[in-house]
Amino acid sequence: MPARLLTLHEREEIRAGIERRELDGVISGRLGRHRCTINAEITRNGGRRAYFAVAAQGRANEQRQRPKTPILVAAPTLCAHVTARLEVKDSPMTISRELASGVHDATGSISYESIYRAVYPHGARGLPKGLHERLHRRRRCRRRRRSDSADAEKKARWASSAPSPTARPAPMRAPRWATSKGT
Repeated sequence: MPARLLTLHEREEIRAGIERRELDGVISGRLGRHRCTINAEITRNGGRRAYFAVAAQGRANEQRQRPKTPILVAAPTLCAHVTARLEVKDSPMTISRELASGVHDATGSISYESIYRAVYPHGARGLPKGLHERLHRRRRCRRRRRSDSADAEKKARWASSAPSPTARPAPMRAPRWATSKGT
């Protein structure tokens, strides 16, 4: 379950707590938040000396905006490099690692998950169509492993092999030692 987002009012309370030189734990107790949330908010927005609530709220709103531009659309040289490497059947994991380490005179930062996300929509996220065919995978395109008819067939087989409730064996008689009369 995602956490509740900090509101502008809570950010103003954080700023006021910083001005009063309160610890993160005191501020978090007043707001009903974990102290790590308060510490992360202060750190990501310039620290205690540079924290401004309105600027922090604006930055949070900007980060939340959707849809974001895919990285391969925003960086055409990176897209060209990834496309060329996929054409020669390199895996997205290899491409990602080599870009991070600067192999082949190319540097960049993209995760292999982002490359996979760009490959499968078939041209919708910056990479050209057909690159999914270059992947070293048995299933080159995402699809269900089993069809609905196979699921229905399996359920029907199970239902036909299960015994009916009326065909159950008769209950067993209790053992002699369990029915001994009190002596």
